[in-house]
Amino acid sequence: MFTSKLNSKDAPVNVVILGLDGAGKTTLLNYFVEGQATETIPTAGTNHRRMKIKSLEINLIDLGGRKAFRRFWIKSIQKSSFIIFVIDAAARERVTEANEALNMALSHFPGELPVLILLNKQDLPGAASMAEIMKRLDLSGLQERDWQVEEISAIQGNGVKRAFEWIKKVISYHHDTPAPFIPKDIIIFDRRGVPVVIKSHVFKEGRLAAGFLSAINSFVKAVAHDQLTSINMGKNKVLFIHREQLTGAIIISVDDGEKRAMDLLSLLMDEIIINGLENAEKTLSKFIMEKILDSKVSQDV
Repeated sequence: MFTSKLNSKDAPVNVVILGLDGAGKTTLLNYFVEGQATETIPTAGTNHRRMKIKSLEINLIDLGGRKAFRRFWIKSIQKSSFIIFVIDAAARERVTEANEALNMALSHFPGELPVLILLNKQDLPGAASMAEIMKRLDLSGLQERDWQVEEISAIQGNGVKRAFEWIKKVISYHHDTPAPFIPKDIIIFDRRGVPVVIKSHVFKEGRLAAGFLSAINSFVKAVAHDQLTSINMGKNKVLFIHREQLTGAIIISVDDGEKRAMDLLSLLMDEIIINGLENAEKTLSKFIMEKILDSKVSQDV
């Protein structure tokens, strides 16, 4: 799942184009941006181009593929949200080398981010087919990812539009999908200020220090219920809801949206009241699994 890089609404998305030297990366880059192939020279370092998908800025980064330069891929890979790996389908003798370079790149690329493999130079006589190349590739590093393999000719443009449409689809979908919201903790107190159930205890997470939880307990006991709505504690914010004889507290980062957190806590408290305090732990467990861990709560809940 895309948990951060592709969900950022403001930062440009970095797409890195990798492959062995001579695979056709720069030709592909130019076709993406200009809609046609242009004359290129071997890339000794990097080429940068920028384009837009909808309102999203895309940084296309073409990295030189010579063996001595590949160790410099790592820093760019780690800052990227998408890998395009280009293989020269007409160079059968280099498929094994390309596979090694691909797996090296994947070893430095977060496991949930997407990969597009392009089998280039299909316009050349004798170019290997997708079936032939796929038999020689170790694709175990693509498990749990969005990934796709396409046959293209970057110089003629064949297949490039189809490949680009897949890139647009994946980036647009994940950019428009809210990142899952997971609060740091949730605590439900009874009318005496005693915790009835604590999310981190139920799921044995141990996210927050015991002293932090004690401080929240003290606030709940010391302040009249209807007066306590929120407190800031360092990088954390604690939001409170009072419902009948219960007080609910949800702990979030100061940068998290308060509305989403308050709506989530309100739903949970309603369910605990309906199901009874004696079933609070079971209610919280089910709620967390269905509403949070399955990421079914949107920004508007």
